[in-house]
Amino acid sequence: GWTPVEDLGPLPFEVGHGAALVALPPSWCGAIGERGGLFLVAGCSPSDHEGRGAPSDRFALYDLESARFTLGSLPDVTGHGTSAAFHDGKVFVKRGGLSFAAFDEDLWSVEPIPAERAERARGQLEERRMSLERVDCLSLRFDSNGHRPFDLWIDGLRFE
Repeated sequence: GWTPVEDLGPLPFEVGHGAALVALPPSWCGAIGERGGLFLVAGCSPSDHEGRGAPSDRFALYDLESARFTLGSLPDVTGHGTSAAFHDGKVFVKRGGLSFAAFDEDLWSVEPIPAERAERARGQLEERRMSLERVDCLSLRFDSNGHRPFDLWIDGLRFE
């Protein structure tokens, strides 16, 4: 016999290499109802027909009860080799290696927080937001395979 399948409709983004899927328990957070849900990491997105694409930081929560997606962003991009698991009330995401950078050992945890704490965090983010109004020059450092890193200086910046 066949395993029964239910089409959940189109995804909010195209998934590629490094995509991950985690089952979420009922009422895990405000976006997940009594039937539970899914945590979906996009991986390399958008991707071509073979899953190759640019690493992304996108994830989505899917609520089985309402059939709705809630989109979110991970702390940084993740690519090939991403994995995710649910443990002790949290989703743990092991950042995948990136084809243009060294493999990463980052492990992120995602968990629901109370609305008051989220509002406080948003306020702190606004207070700490960086401004480029007074930037006179900029220095960028680049790695160079087999050679010493090199710096690029840009002077006389004007942002409009």
